[in-house]
Amino acid sequence: MKYIVSIILLSASFQAFSQKPVAEIDDLRTPSAPGLILMDEAPASIEKPSTPQGLALSLLNFRNGGAIEVAPYWLKEHDGLNFDKHVYGKHPFLQTLSFSISNVVKGDTTNLSAGVRFHWLRLHNKASRNHVKAKLDSLNPNSPLDSTVDYAGILNRLNASLDRPTFLVDFAFAINGQSPTSSYDDFKKSRLGFWINLVWVPCPDKPWEIIALSRYTEAPGLTSEQPTEKFWDFGLRGRYAGQKVALSVEYIGRHNVQSHDEHRYDGILEYRINSNLYATATVGRNFEKKNDIIALFGINFGIHSKATLEP
Repeated sequence: MKYIVSIILLSASFQAFSQKPVAEIDDLRTPSAPGLILMDEAPASIEKPSTPQGLALSLLNFRNGGAIEVAPYWLKEHDGLNFDKHVYGKHPFLQTLSFSISNVVKGDTTNLSAGVRFHWLRLHNKASRNHVKAKLDSLNPNSPLDSTVDYAGILNRLNASLDRPTFLVDFAFAINGQSPTSSYDDFKKSRLGFWINLVWVPCPDKPWEIIALSRYTEAPGLTSEQPTEKFWDFGLRGRYAGQKVALSVEYIGRHNVQSHDEHRYDGILEYRINSNLYATATVGRNFEKKNDIIALFGINFGIHSKATLEP
């Protein structure tokens, strides 16, 4: 099974690199797939929600596994898409709905997950809306162009606001199956979970943001002797985002209903190579009591469809 999944992932990667990205919105980025987060294998357990690309591929340490994620809305062109509706729609469900398949292989054990996520609520404060409105007014196509105005730069800065609403509510769900022998006959459901991320940007003109997490997970026993585990995760992540580099720290407390509590804490470095390629490095401590060192390197790349934003 692990070889089949690896072939699928490699095929998707060649497809992504063979197609030229033509989108005019540069700030679409697909976060780590929900399946990787459910398996505690993602570079960040508290992922920063953002508008996904049409097709994205994530790789972990280039050999442990990865994920394919599809956002149907961005697989087709949306010529004439209005900027105000795109950025300031309060319920961007269709624009952010995505589906994913994730795979992680450790030794002889294969994990395969399916996930879905979307943004339910996205709000900007009045000051941010007025600022963008003034900039958009300066780009009115009925007005004569001013050679001293950097129109492209204005649009680029406005596009960046896609990732920086004042308040954002994001939902995700994932289910995971595991085979300890990498055999289909031994494949059983091992986890399912759903969670919510709340993002708050205290100051729109400052590169700081805070992300809160609440997640519920069930882990059925793989054998008749193993009981079903149920646990809640609660956490916070503070993130500083520059134009190319983002730094963040996160802490998650895990309350296991049947047994002891656990904790995860780590530091994350994200580097934006270009609009379609991101690299992430994470070091810290994971939930497990043994083999709990986090040392992950992830890479995310994708393509997205052409979208023209009219003022």
